Amino acid sequence: MSHLSLAQRVEWCLGIDSTLKVIDANEDLGVIGLNGAIGRPPVRPRKLIERSVESESVPEWAFARQDSFRKVTWRQGSKGPMSSRFAVWRVRHAHRTSAGAKPLAACWLIAEWPIGAAAPAKFFFANLPDTTSKKDLVRMVKNRWWVEHSYKELKDELGLDHFEGRSWRGWHHHVTLTLLAYAFLV
Repeated sequence: MSHLSLAQRVEWCLGIDSTLKVIDANEDLGVIGLNGAIGRPPVRPRKLIERSVESESVPEWAFARQDSFRKVTWRQGSKGPMSSRFAVWRVRHAHRTSAGAKPLAACWLIAEWPIGAAAPAKFFFANLPDTTSKKDLVRMVKNRWWVEHSYKELKDELGLDHFEGRSWRGWHHHVTLTLLAYAFLV
């Protein structure tokens, strides 16, 4: 099994910088050029070779499509339901298309525009299937809180960050015992 095929099957969601550029996932990039008699076979679509594809930064993309934002509640918090406005689109990361770089595979762009804010505040990419609902995408984005909360508890309460050894094996023992203690407490 190749590394690329494994990476395509792992589902991920990550926060992105607002300077990244995207294009529509359905943008026609043309066909890949024909093989010549000599040299490496072409890998970039013809439109990228002839001219750059027009791309927008993620805030520009979201602001131009502000009618797509809807209020979504992802969970019940201690102070009531936790909600914000979100929009999702199928896009391709196209940050270097002006230099002729090939856009990456289609993925979800998830944008959060807090109620009362002047512009979208947070952006995420996810490679979940096309059939994933908006609510599931938002839940996955917001699940990060649990990871950060658990990590903080591991450091504050159980001493995950107190290891002062020098060996790889000792570090593994420390982390394993800390995680077992955390699992017992949870």
